[in-house]
Amino acid sequence: DKALIGHRNGQEYNIMDDMAVLEFFAANSSKPSAEFVNAYLSNENFHGQDLTKVAGLSDAVTAYLEDIRTLGMRKAIEKNF
Repeated sequence: DKALIGHRNGQEYNIMDDMAVLEFFAANSSKPSAEFVNAYLSNENFHGQDLTKVAGLSDAVTAYLEDIRTLGMRKAIEKNF
Protein backbone atom coordinates (compact mmCIF):
# COMPACT_ATOMS: atom_id res chain seq x y z
CA ASP A 1 0.00 0.00 0.00
CA LYS A 2 1.01 3.61 -0.42
CA ALA A 3 2.51 5.00 2.75
CA LEU A 4 5.48 7.03 3.82
CA ILE A 5 8.03 5.05 5.78
CA GLY A 6 9.08 6.46 9.13
CA HIS A 7 11.94 5.38 11.37
CA ARG A 8 11.98 5.29 15.16
CA ASN A 9 14.57 3.58 17.33
CA GLY A 10 15.92 1.68 14.35
CA GLN A 11 12.49 0.36 13.38
CA GLU A 12 10.53 1.18 10.23
CA TYR A 13 6.83 1.94 10.39
CA ASN A 14 4.17 3.03 7.90
CA ILE A 15 2.85 6.57 8.23
CA MET A 16 -0.81 6.19 7.39
CA ASP A 17 -2.77 9.31 6.50
CA ASP A 18 -4.93 10.45 3.64
CA MET A 19 -3.16 10.87 0.32
CA ALA A 20 -3.31 14.69 0.26
CA VAL A 21 -1.50 14.87 3.60
CA LEU A 22 1.11 12.30 2.56
CA GLU A 23 1.73 14.16 -0.70
CA PHE A 24 2.09 17.47 1.14
CA PHE A 25 4.71 16.09 3.51
CA ALA A 26 6.55 14.25 0.73
CA ALA A 27 6.73 17.47 -1.30
CA ASN A 28 7.56 19.86 1.55
CA SER A 29 9.39 18.15 4.40
CA SER A 30 12.86 18.69 2.93
CA LYS A 31 12.36 22.46 2.62
CA PRO A 32 14.10 24.83 5.04
CA SER A 33 12.24 24.98 8.36
CA ALA A 34 10.68 28.43 7.93
CA GLU A 35 9.46 27.62 4.42
CA PHE A 36 8.04 24.26 5.51
CA VAL A 37 6.29 25.75 8.55
CA ASN A 38 4.77 28.52 6.41
CA ALA A 39 3.45 25.98 3.89
CA TYR A 40 2.02 23.80 6.66
CA LEU A 41 0.44 26.52 8.79
CA SER A 42 -1.05 28.34 5.79
CA ASN A 43 -2.70 25.17 4.45
CA GLU A 44 -6.37 25.87 5.09
CA ASN A 45 -7.30 22.33 4.01
CA PHE A 46 -5.52 21.02 7.12
CA HIS A 47 -6.67 23.58 9.67
CA GLY A 48 -9.72 25.33 8.25
CA GLN A 49 -7.88 28.64 8.40
CA ASP A 50 -4.51 30.23 7.71
CA LEU A 51 -2.62 29.75 10.97
CA THR A 52 0.25 31.98 9.83
CA LYS A 53 -2.05 34.84 10.89
CA VAL A 54 -1.76 33.80 14.55
CA ALA A 55 0.79 36.16 16.09
CA GLY A 56 4.05 34.42 16.97
CA LEU A 57 2.96 30.93 15.93
CA SER A 58 5.13 30.64 12.81
CA ASP A 59 8.23 31.77 14.69
CA ALA A 60 7.59 29.39 17.59
CA VAL A 61 6.90 26.37 15.38
CA THR A 62 9.93 27.16 13.21
CA ALA A 63 12.18 27.33 16.29
CA TYR A 64 10.84 24.01 17.59
CA LEU A 65 11.26 22.37 14.18
CA GLU A 66 14.84 23.63 13.96
CA ASP A 67 15.55 22.05 17.35
CA ILE A 68 13.97 18.77 16.25
CA ARG A 69 16.01 18.72 13.06
CA THR A 70 19.32 19.58 14.74
CA LEU A 71 18.99 17.86 18.12
CA GLY A 72 16.53 15.06 17.43
CA MET A 73 13.07 14.74 18.93
CA ARG A 74 14.02 13.56 22.43
CA LYS A 75 16.64 16.24 23.01
CA ALA A 76 14.40 18.94 21.53
CA ILE A 77 11.65 17.99 23.97
CA GLU A 78 14.10 17.97 26.88
CA LYS A 79 15.37 21.40 25.85
CA ASN A 80 11.98 23.02 25.36
CA PHE A 81 9.71 21.38 27.91
